[in-house]
Amino acid sequence: MEILGNGPILTFDPDRPFIEDGAVAHEDGVIVELGSTADLRTKHVGATYRDREGYLLMPGLVNLHTHLYGSLARGMALKDPPPGNFLEILERLWWRLDRKLDAEAIRASAMVGLIDALMAGCTTLFDHHASPAAIPGSLDLLEECFEKVGLRGCLCYEVSDRDGEERALEGIRENARYLTKARSERFGAAFGLHASFTVGNATLDAVAGALPAGAGVHVHVAEDASDARLSAIRHGGTPVARLAERKLLGPNALLAHAVHVPDSEWGELSSSHSTVVHNPCSNMNNAVGALKLEKLLGAGVRVALGTDGYTASMLDEHAVAGILARHVSVHPGAGWASALELLTGANPAVASRFFPRPVGRIAPGCAADMITVRYFPPTPMSAANLGGHLLFGIARAPVDLVIVAGDLVARGGEPTRVDRREVFAQARDTARKLWARF
Repeated sequence: MEILGNGPILTFDPDRPFIEDGAVAHEDGVIVELGSTADLRTKHVGATYRDREGYLLMPGLVNLHTHLYGSLARGMALKDPPPGNFLEILERLWWRLDRKLDAEAIRASAMVGLIDALMAGCTTLFDHHASPAAIPGSLDLLEECFEKVGLRGCLCYEVSDRDGEERALEGIRENARYLTKARSERFGAAFGLHASFTVGNATLDAVAGALPAGAGVHVHVAEDASDARLSAIRHGGTPVARLAERKLLGPNALLAHAVHVPDSEWGELSSSHSTVVHNPCSNMNNAVGALKLEKLLGAGVRVALGTDGYTASMLDEHAVAGILARHVSVHPGAGWASALELLTGANPAVASRFFPRPVGRIAPGCAADMITVRYFPPTPMSAANLGGHLLFGIARAPVDLVIVAGDLVARGGEPTRVDRREVFAQARDTARKLWARF
């Protein structure tokens, strides 16, 4: 058993959101008890003690939608004129890149993205992978990288018809195969799908037939207006309607973006208890529009938060989600509470459905996924004002320790299991080769 003591604790637990001066005991990857440092040290005399004076303890952050395969695109030049719309972004960048990924590039991009996430205090990532020339076993390659860095992951492969029927079937087989093995302490799985306009009815039917009971889809939905338009033209229905028709909506369905889902379909999302994963930074970067966050929540739709691979920082995403909500609503009061709820409430609740025990909270029985940040509050800090401290202070504080399932995987903001400089040097070599193929 280990006790982390002598400092403030931000728990993300609504029953006890903040402890001004406390301690956490964890053992065998599970949080056992919270209390005062003196009480826990007296109760657990033989436990290892780690003093946290000067550090805030909080849960490891959860990213519900990212794309590790894009990590090596940083600084890469395009071969065509700059994209003028979302479809051209896909065609000229991401689809061209993912077709050139081999095993080496998959590993390198995953390692870079995971280390970036680790250094930003993110301990659980829901990755949406694509590598059309290297599909079989690609999720195992990703799992190996998660193991090396020490993070928790929920993985899937992006099924699409854009590279032909055989690769669509390979993607279905890869998802189905991985879903049979992934339910473990650190790994979960979903069934990945690209946007509706690139998935034909036969393929969507095949996915529905291959989806194990209780599993959920992780799918791009109406990120851009073109998805809804082309889905209707090519396949006879809107993205949400096509998923609903095949009973692919539900409590474990993760619908990334949903910017252009019409309000007439919000009831379907609410009644099915599906989760919309909001990716505000990416949406703004791609100029696809903005999610009507406050209205969706008001309609009873469950919304959570991801990065879409744009950034590694969930705290940055939280900040932008609030700002964007205020901008869209043209109201200075919008977004404050809802953005905080996405980060601290919805994300842990949704992610916990995919793992054996709850994640993303510091409470007895939850997975021992925790981070310490070097934060000295310059103003009083309490359960009532945690949002302000997260937004204006903690988000800029350096991460020190990262613990996942009780294991120390970062110290001083650096990985403990791998050498960041060595990994990044190897990644640069891999990126040069990938860029040459691109």
